[in-house]
Amino acid sequence: MDSILNYLRISDTLGTAGQPIAEQFAAIRAAGYEVVINLAMPDSIGALPDEGELVATQGMEYVHNPVVWESPTAADRERFLAAMEQHHGRKVFVHCVVRHHNHAPKLLGPPISGRMDDAHQD
Repeated sequence: MDSILNYLRISDTLGTAGQPIAEQFAAIRAAGYEVVINLAMPDSIGALPDEGELVATQGMEYVHNPVVWESPTAADRERFLAAMEQHHGRKVFVHCVVRHHNHAPKLLGPPISGRMDDAHQD
């Protein structure tokens, strides 16, 4: 996992990073991740047009929830939190293009329900 751009383990069930390359999805699966949430735009630098297939080949679920980082909306946040809630209790890997440290608060913000709390604990 150390070779994945800006990888950060947030908790036992949540990790985040920049855009993985195709070969890194095997390492993500080997680390126990079950779900990949991609927040990058389809035309982002390094975007993989077949990422959903690459993730599925590794036996993980794929969610593409593109967000324009310069202007994330409340709807972007709600979609992200809904995806996190849908996969509660599973190990989730969230990535964008580079994982700037200031982006997570834009989407995570304060938890909407207590079920999100364990995503913020370590």
